[in-house]
Amino acid sequence: MRNIIFLLLTLSLYSLSFGTNAKHLNIFPVFIENKGQVRTDIKYYLKSPVGTVGIQDNGTILYYLINNGKIEYFAEEPTNHKKKLEILGLEKQKAIVNYFKGNKYITNIPTFKKVKLTNVFQGINIELILNDGKLEKIFKVKPYSKVSDIKLSLSNVNKIRINKEGELVLQLKDSTKKFSKPVAFQIINGKKHFVKVHYKILNKNTYSFEVGKYDKSKELIIDPILNGISFGGTNEEFAKSIRIVGDKVFVAGFTRSEDFPAKNGYDTSFNGKKIIPNVTYDENEGVYLDENNQRVICHEYIEDTKTCIIYNQDIFVVKLDKNLTQIESATFLGGSELDRADSLLVDNNGNIIIVGSSYSPDFPTTDLVDGDDPLNHGNWDIIIAVFNNDLNQLIKSVRIGGSRKDKATDAKLSENYIYVYGYTRSSNFPTTPNAYQPSKMIGNDYDAFIMKIDVSLNKIESSTFFGGLEKDLTSKIYVSEDAVYGTGTTHSKSLSNANVPGFNKTFNSGDSSKKYYTDGFLFKMDKNLEQLQAWTFIGGNEIDKTNDVGLYNGSVYVIGYTHSEDFPVTENAFRKELTGEYEEYTIVEGGTSYTVYKKPLDAFITQLDENLTQIINSTYLGGSLHDNSNTIKIDDRGNIYVSGFTNSYDFPITSTAIKTEIQGSDGFMLIASTNLDNVVYSTFIGGANQDSIWGFCTDSEYSIYTLGVTNSIDFKNYLNNPSISNDDDIFITNFYWEEGNLLTKSCDKGSNGCNYSFYGNNLIFLLIAILFLSMRRFTIRNMV
Repeated sequence: MRNIIFLLLTLSLYSLSFGTNAKHLNIFPVFIENKGQVRTDIKYYLKSPVGTVGIQDNGTILYYLINNGKIEYFAEEPTNHKKKLEILGLEKQKAIVNYFKGNKYITNIPTFKKVKLTNVFQGINIELILNDGKLEKIFKVKPYSKVSDIKLSLSNVNKIRINKEGELVLQLKDSTKKFSKPVAFQIINGKKHFVKVHYKILNKNTYSFEVGKYDKSKELIIDPILNGISFGGTNEEFAKSIRIVGDKVFVAGFTRSEDFPAKNGYDTSFNGKKIIPNVTYDENEGVYLDENNQRVICHEYIEDTKTCIIYNQDIFVVKLDKNLTQIESATFLGGSELDRADSLLVDNNGNIIIVGSSYSPDFPTTDLVDGDDPLNHGNWDIIIAVFNNDLNQLIKSVRIGGSRKDKATDAKLSENYIYVYGYTRSSNFPTTPNAYQPSKMIGNDYDAFIMKIDVSLNKIESSTFFGGLEKDLTSKIYVSEDAVYGTGTTHSKSLSNANVPGFNKTFNSGDSSKKYYTDGFLFKMDKNLEQLQAWTFIGGNEIDKTNDVGLYNGSVYVIGYTHSEDFPVTENAFRKELTGEYEEYTIVEGGTSYTVYKKPLDAFITQLDENLTQIINSTYLGGSLHDNSNTIKIDDRGNIYVSGFTNSYDFPITSTAIKTEIQGSDGFMLIASTNLDNVVYSTFIGGANQDSIWGFCTDSEYSIYTLGVTNSIDFKNYLNNPSISNDDDIFITNFYWEEGNLLTKSCDKGSNGCNYSFYGNNLIFLLIAILFLSMRRFTIRNMV
């Protein structure tokens, strides 16, 4: 549990204010004792952005939960019980609360992990506990007490029923809530012995339990969970890669949340938590200073002990069933600093390969790689790790790099070789003698690199630099049967002097007034990384970047974004002009001011021949504001899937879209025709704040799994209140593409409604099916 001390000036579920310097914390929820800050009949309460749970002095449990931006209330009252109960907080936490209410100042309010209701029924206690972020209501039946004495009456509930899964279903006015199928057991001689148990409905709104035979001389524990509500979670996560393997879905990314729902995995403990003592807060400058008077970034600050807590990044890997109904295993991977995963691959044995980068000096490695010198390793290095399919064994893990910054941005697997793509500032980055460019270009800036390493991680087979004299940054690669295609963005006026084909070798943003402008690039290289076969700039006279590349039927398709009005588009394009108004901003560097004029960016899709000598089709993609395409996939029918994010209200959305109107910045999923003259299907995905799609994959049944990031509370909340985090959370959607329509896998074709569910500790929520309604921002009334 995190140590948190805060001054609550305005009772808000989303942010806490510290004097005049506003700070934002996400609080891992705890039970807060009532010391006069809420109404007098409440003994303890739990608050989070998914709702509030309160415990009255008579044992009644009050639930104020959010559904589609509205508060839904119901209560659970013990019947035939003592009217005045002893209610205690258990497992006191280090977190304390200070509270302003009018002119009343209440300090040092304690917090607890559990709340115990003593002798609610004769010889029966109830404990409320947060376990993995979920609220459990545990009944402890003392020896020779009667389970039949348990009677709980539900108010503001239309009816209750037991479904085929054994869950207790509460039908509220606008939604349903569920208590999980109960589990009952006894601890006898140190071992857990399970007892048969199920719900028993006594009348329209009252339930009890019915149990099988058990040893009445020993305590019996009955344990149901409030399903569909997750109260846990804190910081942000970023999802980078998704793969379908048989009937399983694997996702990789990185997280700053120590309560990420890791389970059944190789490492279930967050490694990136860092505690710095003797930190003071400078009110004049609004910064934190360590004992050496150096600035530090504090994610949490404990004023009493002058302690700063930093949550660095760990890699996460998650295994799910294909229907996205449960997390089967999840693991952390990382050291004490920053670690990130950018690619998830699967070898022929079903092992999971993670490729990314690490800043942690203690990143867990198991082996050295022939061709790499560990004495050269610097701050950021490339990491490759191999897990078994169940994610509970780290088979091998290596670190590769030079003495300066090296970062991977993508990786692909081909013929038992891993192709790692990224950029480096290290002149001693490991390359091979016969590589196309074994030495880094003169200069201090970044070059791209491509590395080919055997899947057993024993040896670097080949490795090369690629780039010019200035900054060259990478995006994604595509590995075909005979070549490697790479994308990115560059400031270099030339990327190679090799006499090879290419549509455009002239840097489009080359004059000095456009110092900060870039071109996208695309290149083709043989799979041994010895010969550059083709390269080209892609862009106009302003800022351009290529983000991803795919091949289909002898054509190369590249996507990205552009600010250039003269970006090369073709006559049959479905959007021929960049739209929007000019923006102006000023950059100051070394005492010199640069005024930059730009248009809101548009995404683009460009089709070239296989040797990059000509543009066959090319189109802008977007509306009046900012649009960016992140990922492209092409199925065996030639459907071109493009995902990204937009804040353009007039983004080209088709009439059959799941969501036709934008809120905030939304993700989008689009299917374009092969010759780029038509948008076949397009839909928004998201809520009122920022949402984006960063990856997706398809299977043989044309099921589309999209992977994205959201900080839209209403979008999360639409999915039955799955998340409380104000930071970025991950979402996964599963669609089925049938010509002309995008359907959800769990819906009957042509149906008007779909089922949805979520899993995880607020950090991942899994969307099986979406039917978007109008979404609005909401606030929660304080329980006073």
